[in-house]
Amino acid sequence: RRLIEFVDSRLREVKGDPGSQIHRTLRSFAGAARILTGRYAAGAEQVQAALLADGTTGFSIQVDINVLGMLGFAYQKLDRDTDAPRAFKSLLSVVAKMQKEGFAGPNWKAGEATVRILQGDPAGAVSALQAAYAAGWRDYFSIIDDPLWEQTRKRPDAQALLARAKADLDAMRTRVDAMNLAVPTDI
Repeated sequence: RRLIEFVDSRLREVKGDPGSQIHRTLRSFAGAARILTGRYAAGAEQVQAALLADGTTGFSIQVDINVLGMLGFAYQKLDRDTDAPRAFKSLLSVVAKMQKEGFAGPNWKAGEATVRILQGDPAGAVSALQAAYAAGWRDYFSIIDDPLWEQTRKRPDAQALLARAKADLDAMRTRVDAMNLAVPTDI
């Protein structure tokens, strides 16, 4: 609730064109905050208004991919069966564009994996996560603790991949421990 109040108050303070980048960003954040608190309809409406504020028709403008993912999630929760796939497809096209422009790090690929889960494509999710692993992703705990991955984690290919990521983390921890580094306590 406080996050929503904070973003709404900043939105009221900002002067200028309602189609400006700052207005779109703040409206997207306000909508995302509502989605995160279970107010899916209000959040989806606010995010969609932000996306369309510059006069485009659809999800073609480049926005924060997390907000666009939340919009698709809200549409799923609202049983908007044509809008949710459209939002996820748009999100994946933005991710593909960013990857072509050189932003192809492991977190982009892991983000694609989560979108594939939201689309109901567990095989595609594991495939994207394998690409993330090949690019250096090792954020094992984010997948283990994420309820979206609950069913997909049970797949043998997902278990094997997560076991490799965990083994890599354990090996890194062993190397760090062997360095016998003292952690400063006066910071």
